[in-house]
Amino acid sequence: MFQIFERINTGGRTLKAQEIRNCVYQGVCNDLLFELNKNDKWRFVLGIQKEDNRMFDLELILRFFAMSELIKRDEIKTKQINLAKYLNNYMGDKSKAAEYEIVKMKESFINMITACADTYGKNAFRNLKGDTDVFTTKLNPAIFDAISVATLFAIEKGVFDSKVDYTQRYIDLLRNNEFKDVTSHRTTNTDNIIRRISLAAEKIYGVKYERSV
Repeated sequence: MFQIFERINTGGRTLKAQEIRNCVYQGVCNDLLFELNKNDKWRFVLGIQKEDNRMFDLELILRFFAMSELIKRDEIKTKQINLAKYLNNYMGDKSKAAEYEIVKMKESFINMITACADTYGKNAFRNLKGDTDVFTTKLNPAIFDAISVATLFAIEKGVFDSKVDYTQRYIDLLRNNEFKDVTSHRTTNTDNIIRRISLAAEKIYGVKYERSV
């Protein structure tokens, strides 16, 4: 069915991947994405109050959930993921999730985005411009993976401290050569995905990223 929607042209334009998922994978997970996309902290970090009619903002939320669970899914055993296919599979798996699971997902996202918005402000999930201390205005998806998942992990482990200013550690992470490499090359390689999350968890929050029991 997903392949059929890929060939549909709407008003002279081809549907984006998340628009297709919105059609194909109706259910509690899709409803949750729409609900969370209105979150004030999320809109603040994105820097755009109006929801994206091509659903890139929704896809980022889905990406957060999918990347946060990659470490315990079968896809982690592969050398590389096809991102679009992985997000399709993940959303399909969650389309009929139990209520308690949806509640936990909602809580996880809200806790993560609140922490990131309050700590990093509009610089959250952004890279630095060259060798300066100036942040780019555009959100970087690979950095989003690392910071969002590492922050959630730190919260769940009880090591995130809202009173601590993590900004300098964040800047130092962005300057780390290994982090630069795993956020700019082979970004869908599973080792690189886990490594960039691990570096963020270690360098910013001082915790080792590992599969939760």
